[in-house]
Amino acid sequence: MKKIIFCLMCCLMSFSVSAGDKEVLQQVYGLILDNYIDNVEISSIFNPTFKALETLDKDVKIILEKKTVTIYYKGKMHKIYSRPKDEKDAKKWGEFTAYLLEEIKKISPKLEHKDFELVEVMLYHGIKNFDKNCHYYPTLEIGQEKEKIQGYNSSILDNNVLYIRLGTINDFTKKSFIETMKEGKDIKGIILDLRGNKGGYLKQALEITDSFISEGVMIYSQGKETEKQKRYVASEGEFYKNIPMIIIVDGKTASAAEVIVQTLREHNRAQIIGAQTYGKDTVQNIYRLENGGYISLTTEQFIGSRKIPINDIGIRPNVCSEVFAESSDIDEMLEYTYNFVCPKLARHSTYEVDVAMRILEKEMSKEKTVEEKNIQKATVREGTSQKETVQKKTSQEETVE
Repeated sequence: MKKIIFCLMCCLMSFSVSAGDKEVLQQVYGLILDNYIDNVEISSIFNPTFKALETLDKDVKIILEKKTVTIYYKGKMHKIYSRPKDEKDAKKWGEFTAYLLEEIKKISPKLEHKDFELVEVMLYHGIKNFDKNCHYYPTLEIGQEKEKIQGYNSSILDNNVLYIRLGTINDFTKKSFIETMKEGKDIKGIILDLRGNKGGYLKQALEITDSFISEGVMIYSQGKETEKQKRYVASEGEFYKNIPMIIIVDGKTASAAEVIVQTLREHNRAQIIGAQTYGKDTVQNIYRLENGGYISLTTEQFIGSRKIPINDIGIRPNVCSEVFAESSDIDEMLEYTYNFVCPKLARHSTYEVDVAMRILEKEMSKEKTVEEKNIQKATVREGTSQKETVQKKTSQEETVE
């Protein structure tokens, strides 16, 4: 009897795990099952997550097979563990992962010493290797403050050209953008600089895009339920209608920033210069975890109104200016006809701003010429009308005589 009780106690002790770790892991597995754009098995996230422990202790080796997990330490096999059978049971997989954590800490002093950071290291490496566009963040506060400082600035250049630098897309930069657009007066041209903009929030990107067009489909998006496709349509009203606009992009312009680029070009609202964009057509949502961290998960895929794919391809600019030396004559460069693939460069030079300014100057010159011709036509019509009136009046006077 004493032996049975002793065995039961040993079993219970061997399954003792950190409730915090277990709950966080269960939450992560559940969020991925419920929200990730594709239907996946928990193994696809468990494998890279648990394998990340090898980065903390080179003496640990983890062999992952379809039904089992084998742990080695210093070249010797420690134990073989059977995986949960149900690939959709987040609770069981969370318990299993947390249990393995406790087991591996027993044989690795290094992992035991780093107890409190194990789950964070696992999630950081695991989620990134599960999907290159998904991430784990211990906290968002530092990143958000940095975005506020570096994410936005604007100025008025020569010839009343409004220059806007949008480094990221969030509530702060969208609010700053709208305020700038409302304050601007007598603007003759617009330069929207999206170089290095890796994206941000889709909702805010669409609101920025909507401010430049007044009708039509902006994008379509598709989530986990493939039969349901969302359609985002522009609302009435726009800032600076018919004012020429240039968007500067590079090889780091991605995701939500590409929504702005693709939509405004498809609506013939802007010309694009710079380099081929990154090519990322997925949308990530951020979820808060019980440990205070966050994960971003791919939940939707977007496509432009013309259904032209950009994933891994990117958006080709109208003028691939980044392949030319900064000393190149801009007028000669603009006349150059190129049929090569525009590379995904990112030099972030003032040359692209100069190119944008030159294009705007030409556009404004065309508009001025058209306006002058319209004035001349109106003057001629008015003169002709006055002449006809005089002739008619003279004819009437002659008839009376």
